[in-house]
Amino acid sequence: MRTTAVAFLLFSIAPVVTRADPASHSLESIRKGQRRPVAAKAASSPTPCFGNTLVCGETIQGFLDASCSALGFSALDIFSFDGSTGEAVTITMSSSDFAPFVDLQEPSGDAGNGASAAGTTSSPAVASFTLDNTGSWAITAGNFGFGPESGNYTLSLQCGGGQQAHCISDQSTLCLNGGRFKVAATFDAGNGNSGAAHATSLTDPLRTP
Repeated sequence: MRTTAVAFLLFSIAPVVTRADPASHSLESIRKGQRRPVAAKAASSPTPCFGNTLVCGETIQGFLDASCSALGFSALDIFSFDGSTGEAVTITMSSSDFAPFVDLQEPSGDAGNGASAAGTTSSPAVASFTLDNTGSWAITAGNFGFGPESGNYTLSLQCGGGQQAHCISDQSTLCLNGGRFKVAATFDAGNGNSGAAHATSLTDPLRTP
């Protein structure tokens, strides 16, 4: 379940995260297209705090630097990727050096939508979400907790579904929340009377199968 308070904290401090590296990038510059691709990195080479990109199907080896933090809170690296409405995405982050945390933020910057997940040094953080907007989405990859930590990590982005990931309503399927959720049911009344239940709007007259 998404922890809005943690997500808000991470993204509220993101614009002021700095590092000794003279090249600093704001989250806003990422959304305007000033992005740099990230290749696999050795453990001793820190991943930039900002300006990183991912593409669907990509897995990168990164290094979280404790200096990618502000005011002593969690260290974090910011990535972006281009996503389309209806795509089902899964973000996986693992690390044996610190408890990983991933957070997905939509193009509008609305901290109330998206997904987040935390893991441990023995289990990955896995966040899945069906995108409800088209544009440049942001991923925060950091350590779980309020103190900055450093260490190696693996981050991957898997996508699928396209527009087909959206629910399509029919007489036996009810779609909720803009098509992101699908409800279907079957019934068995005995004596061979069974089948698919019919979806009926609350504003429609009652009808029988």
